[in-house]
Amino acid sequence: MALNKDLIDLGEALISFVHFEDANAATVSTNEEEFTFPLTIVDREANTFSLADIIASPDTFVIGDTFGLATDASNYFYYYRLD
Repeated sequence: MALNKDLIDLGEALISFVHFEDANAATVSTNEEEFTFPLTIVDREANTFSLADIIASPDTFVIGDTFGLATDASNYFYYYRLD
């Protein structure tokens, strides 16, 4: 992880479910937990969206994307690439 913070690595995360109606939320699953994040629809036809509550995340995601997820003592979440 490139950020200089004391982060807790939650491991590989998978965007496992997205609700585009009413709630506009994405469920992100790790081996241990599931997290729900609000999403912003980027392109409804392409089913792309953004997750602004995950710091350093890319501009767009799709269902099934995987990435590294970390958190800090203040319960902020951080994106990192899996290489």
